Amino acid sequence: MSKSYRNAVFISEPLADVEAKLARMTTDPRRARRRDPGDPKDCPAFQSFHKIYCTPDELAFVDEGCKSASIGCLDCKKIMIRHVVEELAPIQERRRAIDANPSIVTDVLDDGNRRARAVAAETMRDVRDAIGLG
Repeated sequence: MSKSYRNAVFISEPLADVEAKLARMTTDPRRARRRDPGDPKDCPAFQSFHKIYCTPDELAFVDEGCKSASIGCLDCKKIMIRHVVEELAPIQERRRAIDANPSIVTDVLDDGNRRARAVAAETMRDVRDAIGLG
């Protein structure tokens, strides 16, 4: 998937668009027809998304279904798409909350800065003591 091909999946885009893009994702080129057996090793969708998102049982089901042509490529991708959408939904919800209240970002950065300065000050105190400047 690539931004230049207009098929990149963006965190902020509607989940229906994510589903549509993933449904169009390239699969095993040998599976020109539904009844043609394939090999998940040659399928970009399997190699890039299924291995990340699917359970071992789902991977076994997809592997067998692809090799035997008992499931179609879209049937296969629907399993993976469900997982991707489930993972993106809470991220998108959090992003909507941040968009509604941008000061959240500033508050988080200010808090991180304060904590980092405290740790750095303690480290520098230890360094000065260690080299005799304390």
